[in-house]
This record gives sequence, C-alpha cells and structure tokens, in this order.
Amino acid sequence: MTKGVRTMLGSIIANLRRLAGRREGNVAIMFGLGAIPLVVGAGIAVDAARAYGVKTQLEAALDASALAVGSSTGLTSAQLQARLQNYFNANYPNAAIPTQNISVSMTDPTQEVVTVSASATVPMTFLELVGINNVQVAASSQITKGTNALELALVLDNTGSMMCGDGFPSTCNTPSHISALKTDGQSIVDTLFADSVDPTKLKIAVVPYVTAVNVGNALCSGPKNCSNIATDCSGDFVTDAGDPIYNPSTAVVLPAATFTGNTSRYSTTITNVSPSPSSLPAGIPISGYGIPNGATVTSVTASSITISRNATNSSAGDTLSVTGLLGTTTRGSTTVTIVYPPASTIAALAPGEVVTGTGVGVANSFGYPVSTSISAANTGGNTITLCQPATASGTIALTLYPPVTYDTTNTLTTGNWKGCVVEPTLTGEDLASPPYGPDIAEPAGGWTTATMGNSWWPFYWQTGTAGSFNGFNSNGSDNTWYVASQNPAQQIVYEELDGNVDTATYDSYGPNLSCPTPLVRLTNSQSTLDATMQNMTAWANSGTAITVGMIWGWRTLSPNPPFSDGQPYGTPSLIKAVVLETDGDAEVGGNTQGNTADFTGYGYISEGKLGSSTSGQYPPYGTPAAGTANYYLQQRLTDVCTNMKNAGIVIYTIGLGIGANNTQLAGCAGPAGQGKFFPAPTAADLQTAFQQIAISLNSLRLSK
Repeated sequence: MTKGVRTMLGSIIANLRRLAGRREGNVAIMFGLGAIPLVVGAGIAVDAARAYGVKTQLEAALDASALAVGSSTGLTSAQLQARLQNYFNANYPNAAIPTQNISVSMTDPTQEVVTVSASATVPMTFLELVGINNVQVAASSQITKGTNALELALVLDNTGSMMCGDGFPSTCNTPSHISALKTDGQSIVDTLFADSVDPTKLKIAVVPYVTAVNVGNALCSGPKNCSNIATDCSGDFVTDAGDPIYNPSTAVVLPAATFTGNTSRYSTTITNVSPSPSSLPAGIPISGYGIPNGATVTSVTASSITISRNATNSSAGDTLSVTGLLGTTTRGSTTVTIVYPPASTIAALAPGEVVTGTGVGVANSFGYPVSTSISAANTGGNTITLCQPATASGTIALTLYPPVTYDTTNTLTTGNWKGCVVEPTLTGEDLASPPYGPDIAEPAGGWTTATMGNSWWPFYWQTGTAGSFNGFNSNGSDNTWYVASQNPAQQIVYEELDGNVDTATYDSYGPNLSCPTPLVRLTNSQSTLDATMQNMTAWANSGTAITVGMIWGWRTLSPNPPFSDGQPYGTPSLIKAVVLETDGDAEVGGNTQGNTADFTGYGYISEGKLGSSTSGQYPPYGTPAAGTANYYLQQRLTDVCTNMKNAGIVIYTIGLGIGANNTQLAGCAGPAGQGKFFPAPTAADLQTAFQQIAISLNSLRLSK
C-alpha cells in the first residue's frame, strides 16, 4: 500500500474515533463508514482507466510496428524481430504511465498470417486495498501478408543513352546503365515474388520503350495473323497512308524472254531478230550487249525491234533479254489487264502480293512509296484485281514485291516487321481541350479500332537517301536501305547511333531501327519476367518517347482491349501500379532541332501528329521551344500521368542519370502518399530506388 493511501485512511479513522466520543457523531460515523467503499471504488476506476490507457498505447505502438514488419522485404526472422522491437520502442510513450515488464513478439514471419503481440505490467494503487498489486495488459495485431492483389507494369527506358554509364553525356563510360537496369529490374521482380505468399495475386508486365513499343509477341500469333494492326483488303500491313509495306530490295524477278539480233551503233533498230518478237508490247524493258541501260521496246515487226535509245555498239547475233511486267489500267477501276508476259507464267501474280507502278496505289504526301495489293488474280483471263482503284489510265510497267510480314524471331537484320507500332494518333487531335487522344487516355471500352478510329500501324522505316540523316560512319553509309539497283545489291545498312555509328557500342539495323525487345503482358511467371529483363538492350535513334511507353503500360493493366488482362478498375483489394524509369526527357526526332526525317512512334514528325513538323529539341537534353513537336510531347506525358492516376493507378517514377533532374517525372508520380519520384543520379542509386519501391508496394499490399 502506498504512503498516500495510508495517510488518507489514517485521517479517516482518527476522525471517526473523535466522533465516537460524542453522541451527536453517530450519524457521522455511519457516513464515514459508508465513505470507505466509495473512496475505494473511485480508486478502482482510476486504476482501470490507467490500465486501459496503457492498452491503447500498446495497440498504437503495435500497429506502427506491424506495418513496418509487414512492409519489410529481404530480412531474416531475427532481423524482423529486431525491426519490430525498434519500431515498438520508438512509438511507445513509456514515460506517460509507469509500466513494467514490457515485451513485444510475433509468430513465424514466414507464414501468410503473422500475429504481433505486446504486453506490459501496470502497478495498481487503489486495487491494492483488495489484494491486487498489478494488472497485466496485452494487445495484438494480425498481418495477413499479400491480401491485396497487385498488377504492376514496369515501363523501362531502352534508349541509346542507356548504353552509357554515370558519366553521360560528357563521357560514355562503363558499366552501362542498361546493365544496371537489367539487374535491378530483375531484382524488384524477384523481391516481390519472394515476399508474395500467394503468387496468383501478383502479376507483372514489362514494357521496354525507345521511340516506340514492340507489341508483336503480344498481338501477333503468326507472320500475317496480328490483331489491331492496320491491314488492307488482302491482309497486308499498311502505313498510315494506306499503302501496303514492302521491302524495296525484294522485287520479284520475272521470267525473261531471250532473242538474238543484230545491233548497229547509234541506231535504234535491232534487225534479224529470232524468234519472232511480234508479241512484245511497247514499253517492255530490253537489255543486251550494246543496249543502253533503261532502254525499252517502242515497236516491233516480225523480225525487228525498235528501242527507245540508240545502241552503243554494233554486234551480230547478240543475245537480247526482255524482262518486265506490263499492265493496262483504267482510272477508277481496280482491274488491271496483264499485257506481258502471259499471266499464267507469273507465279507471283497471287492475292497479297504488293504491286507498284504509275497510277497504282494510294496518293500520299508523307514520302511513302505508292503501292497497293493484289486482292484477286484471274491468270486464265490475264487480269488482276487491286485493293485500291487506279488513279490513271494507260499501259504501265508494274513491279511486284512480297508483302512484309511479322518476323516472329525478332531478329536485328530482318527485312520483315519486328513488331513495333505507330500510335493511331491523328494530326492535331490532342491539341483540343480537354485532350482525348488514344495515346494519353483510355477510350470508353478500351483501345479498339472502333473506339480509336484507327488501328496501330507497323513501325517500319522507309528507304532513305544519302544525306537524309545526320549520322555517317567512316564508310559514308547512313540510315539508308540500299536497294537492288545500288551497290552492293540488297544491302541493309540503316546504322546510326548518337550521330556516329563508329563509336556506338551496339548497332541498330534496317527498317526496324530503334525497335526494342517485345513487351510482356501481365503474367505471374517469374522466369518469363526475369528472361525479359536479361534480354533488354539499348537501341539508339528517334528519341525517348516516354508517353508511348506509359500508355502501353496502362494498356497492359487495363481490363479492356487490346489485352484485357487486368481486373476491372475499382476491384476490392486490388492495386494497379506502374514503375516508370528513364534517363532523360520526353523527346522524339533525333538530336537536331529541325530534324524531321527520323521515324518515331508517331510516324514522321513532318506529318504533324505531334502538333508541329519541327522537333524542337536541343541536344543533349533541354527545354524544347514552345509550339514544337517535343513541346507538345512533354505536355502529353503530363496528361497521360494525370489520366492514369485518375483511373486509380499508382505511379512510381525513377529519374536515372540526367533524368534525376526531370521535374516532369516528379509531377507524374502519385497519388500523394502512395506513388513517389526517386531521383537516381547514379547506377547505385537506381538499385536503391527499386528496393524502396518494392518496400512501398509491399506496404500497399499489407492488410490488417
């Protein structure tokens, strides 16, 4: 019993004794005796309140400690116990109410459900009167690990600058940032799976991006079996001008007819021709000794041929070769009559083949070769049917090409389409208020041809000419696809990196220049995700289209097409999140302000889809001039981030190297209290950023 209690009770007894000697004190005695239980009862209430206060403090400290343990990753059981104790000590106000024997513990932290408990002994004051010296107070909290499902998209920069290390742009030293990204990207995948008790509730997508995103493996099941990719009436892939895409170095070699004849220098007449050339039509190309390049047949008799250019030599019995395909077109008609050679001798006259010629194909102003596809062939009647009507009438020379198909191998030097796509954005559509383009927002019902008004077009560089691009190597080659008429024949060159292919650490090739590793849709296959990380590499040219990467990250999480892999928005106990990493700014179009020749995820800048035909970017990074393509592109990044957060998607952003100063990334992250921007000036900081994001994601998944 405490001294205060003894003093109070002694005073009461002394007063009662004095009252007992006086008759008039009988009432007071009775009152005093009744006061004792009242005083003790009040004391008990005080002790009970003190015990309840300790319990409340234990529960508050325990909740904070449980959250810390539940969000921790990669720690042993002993380390978790120490972390639990440290957080409890930091959050329990030990001096507020005197307590003894404070302890905190938890059950096996490797199990799905972990219970954390705390207890303390509270000394009693008034309850000592009834033999209770202290009261044991306890509290507990339960952690159900991984209760919330997580759908996560990792949107990762695979641009050319990632080839360099921490010294970029002043120096391009090693180790490269792409190497660090491969390691750290795999680390966050492995950490999340290691901490997930129920892997079926964890799905991750990986979206590598450069100027475009490669969706081939996700949308294509075969060379010509791709969903939501623009095609013509024959199923050939087409550009945004509607032309089918073909490889200019793969022109079909037609059967040649051979003759012998006598040529005379400076004469256009070839005499003594055998066999009879009377079936040869005017306009068919002819070659042979003394026949100048580009010569064609202008007229024939039973034994002579008149050509369009004078012979350069005289020769008797020279071998002549006539090769070519002539057809007669009628303006507005899709029917072409084959004049020469007989259609039955041309195996390539089949549906799906691409054909070019004067007046054949869709007129356009974007620099694409004009072409169309054969939709039907009536070789017995010497006619073919085109996908597009002819724009002129006459007998014209035609050239056939096999159509470009999807290259399921995703090789570097292929002449087929690797799988990157051009956004279905139309000219100026995102300049409206509010912005509504399908590259920054989700149309009602998802991204379909009907809701977007367009399909995705294959990302496929067209042939260039010397001087069209700003990066030459020591051999003088630039980003040009050399066709059969050039030397060497059929060579695919298309090499350019940071303006100088000689110093590049990795070469990009051909019409698929700047097309990265294919994206991986939402999956809970850890091995698939790890392999994708290790297969990533840096691809140079055409810029850093962060917006394109982000919108495809959104598409992988959406419950709507083109993938429909995600659960519905607002599903209880579901978190949708994106981690965006980049080492630069949103920019397309190469490193020169006025360069409009680079092909991008929005087509050619000269098409004006980004609001301007000038890129407006200053090397190596900087603020683009107002009203230029990159000015609008950076606005689009802000728009897509806002729209994603409004859809309930949590966004984490990492600015690597120069990107650590990217204020747009800081604004993109959120919402507040969930997503966050992590500046990573060095590769070592990148590792820390991914680790912190893993901890944060696990914290969001914690359910008590």
